[in-house]
Amino acid sequence: MSEKTQRIITAYIIPSVLVAALIIACVWGYQRSAEATAYKNAAEAMYQRAYQELATSLSNMEVTLGKLMVVNSPAQYVFMLDDLWRTSGTAVGLMSQLPASHVDNMELNAFLVRLGDYAQSLTKKVMQGRPILDEDLSQLEQLHNACAELSVKMQQKIDNGEFSLALIDTDGFFADNTPTESEGTAGPAETAGGNEGGSEPEERLEGEKGNASGKQTEESEDETEGSEGSGETSQEGQQKYPVLIYDGPFAESVDKLQPKGLTGREVSSEEALAVAQSIAGNAQLAFDGESPGSIPSYDFSGTYEDGRFFEASVTKTGGKILWFMSSATGGAEGVPEEREARGYKDTAGEFLKKMGFDAMQSTYAQYYNGICLINFAAVQDNVILYSDLVKVWVDRETGEVVGLDARNYWFSHTKRDLPESAITEQEAKDMLSANLEVKDVNMALIPVTPQTEKLCYEFKGTFGGDSYIVYVNALSGDEEQVYRIIDSDEGQLVI
Repeated sequence: MSEKTQRIITAYIIPSVLVAALIIACVWGYQRSAEATAYKNAAEAMYQRAYQELATSLSNMEVTLGKLMVVNSPAQYVFMLDDLWRTSGTAVGLMSQLPASHVDNMELNAFLVRLGDYAQSLTKKVMQGRPILDEDLSQLEQLHNACAELSVKMQQKIDNGEFSLALIDTDGFFADNTPTESEGTAGPAETAGGNEGGSEPEERLEGEKGNASGKQTEESEDETEGSEGSGETSQEGQQKYPVLIYDGPFAESVDKLQPKGLTGREVSSEEALAVAQSIAGNAQLAFDGESPGSIPSYDFSGTYEDGRFFEASVTKTGGKILWFMSSATGGAEGVPEEREARGYKDTAGEFLKKMGFDAMQSTYAQYYNGICLINFAAVQDNVILYSDLVKVWVDRETGEVVGLDARNYWFSHTKRDLPESAITEQEAKDMLSANLEVKDVNMALIPVTPQTEKLCYEFKGTFGGDSYIVYVNALSGDEEQVYRIIDSDEGQLVI
């Protein structure tokens, strides 16, 4: 090789190869670093999701345990205990996605397993015709308090971006998982703050022996198999997000096949425009077309001189207002004082009378964006017809009605053939749990399916600082539904 060639190789080729190798090494290193970062982010996202869903499961269990304290029928006990068992199974599945390096994870897992097994043992007890004793209720109350406090603490950690369960103080929630020979195995309520009686240990923890691994019993393993590794909680009874109570506890039952409240001939678009214009006042409305749907209607829209909009739909059959909405000022915020709230209800009630909605009773309200949204239900013979709902929006600053939705009402409203109560109010009250402190009683017709309704006593009461609604069948005395009421800054929620 000539000297010139050697100089070329030394001066150009070798440096080029080294630079190329350096570039390749940098690219490879960057890719490995990016992959490591992606894996780390994915793991953190999985942990965060698992923690959040675990907090939701704890909250769901706290709500169910609270309901168990105010029911008094075997059917409701079985339904809610089974729901509690399912939710604990989901929570155990979520625990498998969390880091296993923290001692508290093991203790929390054991607590959830014991809670699920305890719920299952009580379910068997009820199905065998044996009563729920005061000692059992004491156990359930302790578990309720434990889940409530643990749920709050966990949510606080999540809100603060702290996702380690080791940071959660578990004192008073979990007992030593390695009992001595003289102690035996602790029941779930013992781990929640001491044993104050209850069912026998072998009855409370049936199937728990040999279960120190943190897995539920055979039935529970079947339930949680689909949860492990996925974090999904779509099973029946899981992920119960609160729904707004201004729609009423039975708002989702109004998906009727045919509207019952509309009769008469089909009106023209001109006649429908006159109906909409009578509500809109000086807003100049224009015809926007027709909407088919379950309730065929004519649609209109327009604006006021100050730029506010107005939209409305009028039914083809009978020419009734289906819904309308206009702009609001959106000034006031928060829940108003009682006198102010009563004024909004009076305004909305008078408006409904002018619109031809007679015998309506306000039920619940929500407040947001300067609006008071009030739910009204029809009343027949002093019985609240919860399917026949009308929503009314009132501008809190001007005191004017700015919206109405009568779709539920027109779907459901018809004269009912109400049966006579087979039991008295006092007899129905005697069937309630002694834990529920009753504050108010009404007669109500509640929907069971889109085609069937049941006459019930509606008992509103409190237990342990929480509010509940219990519906007792006025014919059979069975507990039909139980709801937990949650007060918020925007009104009330129901679970």
